[in-house]
Parts: sequence; C-alpha cells; structure tokens
Amino acid sequence: MPLAGRRARHHQGDRLQNDDIAAELAKVEGGINAYFDNVGGPILDAVLPNMALYGRIALCGLLAQYEGDGRGRGPEQFDQILMKRLRIEGFFSPDFADQGERLTVELKGWLDEGLIDTPFDVTYGIENVLNAYGKLFSGGNIGKVLVKV
Repeated sequence: MPLAGRRARHHQGDRLQNDDIAAELAKVEGGINAYFDNVGGPILDAVLPNMALYGRIALCGLLAQYEGDGRGRGPEQFDQILMKRLRIEGFFSPDFADQGERLTVELKGWLDEGLIDTPFDVTYGIENVLNAYGKLFSGGNIGKVLVKV
C-alpha cells in the first residue's frame, strides 16, 4: 500500500517506552522506508539501524536537544546513514509559509475524509501552562499540546 494511502493512528495504549522502541522497530519486515523525525536523540538512534536500504528521513525538529544549551550531540548510530545509504533532508516550516492557505484547505480535506488523525493533549486552566509545556519534553503527551483557558 502506498504511503499516502496509509492512515496514521496514535493510540495512548500502543505507546512505547524508550527501551521498547528499537525492539519494536526491528520487527518491521524489510526495514523502515520513510521516517518523519521531529525528536532526534534516542528515538532517532533507535530508528537508524532499522531503516531499509536507501530509506529516507525527513528531519524537521530536534525536540530531544531543546533542553539544556540546545547543542545536543549527533546520533550514536550515525554510521547507519552511510551503511544503509540513507537520504536525510531537513526542512523548516517557515520555508513553506507562503503555501499556508493551500495547505490548510488540503489538510482539512484529509481530516474530514478521515485520512489523518490529529490527537490532542488538552490541559485545562492558564495556571497549568507550565505543566502542559513540560509534557513536550517529558513525553507526557500524545499529539499537540493545548491549554484551554
């Protein structure tokens, strides 16, 4: 089935702990062909050895590096980029700001058709903003973090 035809689902019950990720990814027959990464760090380290030959990685964030001085370090499995002949391309959302109106219409259509699922983690009350923000770095959320005031 082509990638565009697959429905992405996120279920809190299916959530993996960090130590389970590499083992679960190793079960993907033939390896992972395409991976969208906005985390980096240990998650990317678990993904790299489980990529298929000539796989592709879209990199749009490095959430694991945003704490501390923000400098982070490179992937421990960096050699897998060469050994698996991977293509990694970074993209930055402001590069696509001029396409916002068109993308909003297209994404809304996909959402209405049930082709994408958008989970939200809602925290209630302005007094809980810092708790909600902390979930971004602790893995305490599934999907977008929202604060309802």
